[in-house]
Amino acid sequence: MTDLAALPDHLLGPLLESAATTLRTLPAVDVPGALRSLLGFDRKGLNRGPARLQLRRALVEEENFREQAFTDFCARPEVSAILADWRSADALAVANAWALRLDLPLLASVLVAAEPEAADFGLGAIVALDAAQRRARDEETEAAALTARAVELEEARRRAETARAELEQERDRLAEQLRSERRTRREREERGTTEVARAELRVAELEAALVLERARAERAETAREQATQRAVAADEALQRARRAATERAAADAPNSPDAAVIAAAARTARGLAESLESLTNARDARAGRAESVDANAGPRASGRRVRPKLPGGLVADSAKGAGAMLRAPSVLLVVDGYNVSKTGWPNASLEVERESLLSALHGFHLTSGTDVIVAFDGDGTTGVTNVRRKGVRVLFSEPGVEADEVVVDVVSRTPLPVPVVVASSDRWVREHAETFGAVVISSATLVSVLRSAPGRPAA
Repeated sequence: MTDLAALPDHLLGPLLESAATTLRTLPAVDVPGALRSLLGFDRKGLNRGPARLQLRRALVEEENFREQAFTDFCARPEVSAILADWRSADALAVANAWALRLDLPLLASVLVAAEPEAADFGLGAIVALDAAQRRARDEETEAAALTARAVELEEARRRAETARAELEQERDRLAEQLRSERRTRREREERGTTEVARAELRVAELEAALVLERARAERAETAREQATQRAVAADEALQRARRAATERAAADAPNSPDAAVIAAAARTARGLAESLESLTNARDARAGRAESVDANAGPRASGRRVRPKLPGGLVADSAKGAGAMLRAPSVLLVVDGYNVSKTGWPNASLEVERESLLSALHGFHLTSGTDVIVAFDGDGTTGVTNVRRKGVRVLFSEPGVEADEVVVDVVSRTPLPVPVVVASSDRWVREHAETFGAVVISSATLVSVLRSAPGRPAA
């Protein structure tokens, strides 16, 4: 008997189905004990799960049931036809033909049940062919799975490429938006700088007009006072003439020399009075224009300038004293540019001196909040104009004008409520800056303050 355990279950499908039919046709008394639990199963129930395993085990262990089942199976017409065509010499060719028909289970079941000549060889070939077919099907399934996976990966790659293109477009859009915002901000800053420069120029023009109008008003006032003095003198002369005429009793003599003198004096007095009135009107008009200019230039206090706060026990012209004053609220620092830069960086070029000083002043402003105006001589300085950094305004004097004069002019035009500290070792600057209420410290003192400020190098 063929060893059924060596054959795959699916190759015995037709034989097991026939055995299930045989079981259902057997009288109950002839049913083997191992299969009694299957009584009552329908055809579908007998051909799957544990029932199928029990049938296969019964074909191996129950000889009577096996013989009956094999006999019933061999009685089937298709089995008789297969056996009629079976040739032991052509066993392999027959097996190959059935493999092409994809019906190896039926041929295997026939060889097991009928056991014709060369049945074992045929079963061996069937098992080998079935294994080859299963491998081919597995490979086809795996190839299909790989193909599907490749399609999925290609679709994923396409989606990734699309997403990357969209991200690049979004990046380019954001970059262009950022460039546009930066360009707009630069244009706005440039317009702001231009407007500030125009406003400063307008303020300077108004202040110059104010000084001119004040000078004119002073000249008009002087002329008025002189006219007043002449008018008083003329009036006194007229009174004396009248008294003399009364004493001489010549009032009724219009052609007398004394009457002519009196008439001339009266005419002189009237002319002086008219001149006085004209000068007074001119003075009032100029004073009105000066007040208008002063209002446009901003409020200016009268009296003495406010002094920066200096803690007790400190000297103004010292590093600690100057540092304390410069960190007081609302203090303005005015710097004599090259006078200080030559003190702090004596061995450098003018450009390096200037940039070193401006960098130090800018850093000092960032740590102290003190506003700074620094003036440099403009003679021989090419390619520079008045500029403004954050908290630091830089001025260059006109050709022929020294920075000393610019420093004093800035102090004179600063409103009196603003405390001013001037940094210069020039005696002329010191004397004139102090005249306008500024506190003057030496260039060396300011250099010490700058080098001791937080974040500044010690050298």
